[in-house]
Amino acid sequence: MLLPVVRWSRRLGWRALHELALAGGAAGAYAWHAFPQQPVVGARGTVDLVGNTVFAVILAALLGLAAARGRRARQSTAGSV
Repeated sequence: MLLPVVRWSRRLGWRALHELALAGGAAGAYAWHAFPQQPVVGARGTVDLVGNTVFAVILAALLGLAAARGRRARQSTAGSV
């Protein structure tokens, strides 16, 4: 995956929202993987699932906020040109 990302990131249309998408995808994969993974340390069962869910929801909210902020910044920059 590293080679295509390096190649794509050198293209003209590459923007901060693309970087956000890459980071969000990586963090989302981590959050998704946490559900079937057995915890190494700590509680197992309901507490573990609640923790994973809280992390995933916070991640989704932060990604949504960052994407909205990035779109607004891009629109304000495009409008001032």
